Amino acid sequence: KQNYETILLQSASGFCSKKVLTSSSRHHDYGGGGLRRRESDCVHPKLYAKEDSRHVHFMPKRVFIIHGWGGNPQEGWFPWLKKELQMRGFVVQVPSMPNPEEPKIETWVPFLSKLVGQADENTFLVGHSIGCQTIIRYL
Repeated sequence: KQNYETILLQSASGFCSKKVLTSSSRHHDYGGGGLRRRESDCVHPKLYAKEDSRHVHFMPKRVFIIHGWGGNPQEGWFPWLKKELQMRGFVVQVPSMPNPEEPKIETWVPFLSKLVGQADENTFLVGHSIGCQTIIRYL
């Protein structure tokens, strides 16, 4: 028996739906709760579906850009990089770190940890100056 399923795909130009043959797809467990990754030529590698479900979940790649001492999200190359990454489908955050004129690593690391939450293979961290030190200590 051949089973077909309609899935939602995301591309740079937006979303589209596609009918795929599910019986030929390979599945891999992802996390808990019955989430499984479908590997198929026509499925984006980061689309996930619950077993026996018609709902597909897109797991976007997240980027956190951490400025340095005396910095802010609007200066230098941060706005340019944010825009470039967003055009490629990344979810980008450039936070204002606490007290950048007198930064304390003991404050910045917990701030970043709370912001990022659980980092996974879809989480990318970019730092400048003390932002790099913060990222290394967070990891």
